[in-house]
Amino acid sequence: MNEAERWFIELVVNGVIGLVTLAALVVALIQVRHAREEATAARAAVATERRLTFELQLLAQMYDQWGVTGTAHMAGYVNALIRDTADERDIPLLRAATGAKSTKQGQELLASLRRGTEAFNAEIRKELDMAIERRLKEDKK
Repeated sequence: MNEAERWFIELVVNGVIGLVTLAALVVALIQVRHAREEATAARAAVATERRLTFELQLLAQMYDQWGVTGTAHMAGYVNALIRDTADERDIPLLRAATGAKSTKQGQELLASLRRGTEAFNAEIRKELDMAIERRLKEDKK
């Protein structure tokens, strides 16, 4: 084997090693990108789970507090629970009754029901139950 043949063989071998190294680098970069996407999704899932846990515990505390004081002393709970004031699905009557993040729908409900009546209490109970059910359904998704 002469010098030119040896040089050519080394060139080919080094070229193959370079291509294999480049392929390994591309695979590693793809894996890093995929791992970052998975980590981001996991962080989002943990944040959502923590928020749901917090809200469910808060709703349980609201139920307890409501059983003791009625709608008095509930504004702090309502403020902690409601993130989107435009969303009228979450406890509109209780929001209106406490004056915390009240909505038009809640004001209309409050005007139609007298505080302390069985209908008023039943509506508050229904709102709290629906808020809990909605979060439990979100948790199962």
